[in-house]
Amino acid sequence: MPQTTVASQVEAALARSGGTVTSFLERLTREPIDADVLGRRSARWQGTFELPVDQGTSLLHRAVFLTGRRTGRRYVYAESTLIAQRLPLSVRSRLESTAEPIGRVLEDHGLRLERQPIDGRPVPGRTGSIVPEEVAVSVYSRRYRMVIDGDVVMLVAEWFLDELFKTLPSPTR
Repeated sequence: MPQTTVASQVEAALARSGGTVTSFLERLTREPIDADVLGRRSARWQGTFELPVDQGTSLLHRAVFLTGRRTGRRYVYAESTLIAQRLPLSVRSRLESTAEPIGRVLEDHGLRLERQPIDGRPVPGRTGSIVPEEVAVSVYSRRYRMVIDGDVVMLVAEWFLDELFKTLPSPTR
């Protein structure tokens, strides 16, 4: 199947789902999703138009695979840059110290999010992590700002991997 058709299917499924990517994956795959943390580090803002913050603001970079707990299948590779002080302390603490997916943490805290899409393809490795080989053959990618209560709280880039495409319901398969 052509790559553009695959990307369209993934994009349409995400649009229909609403909610977080974690909850989308759990409904689709019928298994709990865990975040396999590949990298997590604190940094200071060094100037990017994508995050409206002041020079020197504390950030948390995180790179993960969203993986099926039972099957071990990797569905999504994600890189996130979080503006630490704009998140509730309990959220920040869980994201700094656990391997829980961001979506689950936000839902557990009752935080409603809005996505502001950013044009263009995401560039992997911006969080300083080594980029896994699977990213090169992702079926769909996107990047966006995550907004909670009117404040941009993080920048997210996601690469949806072939394992996800295999789970999408399709009349052509």
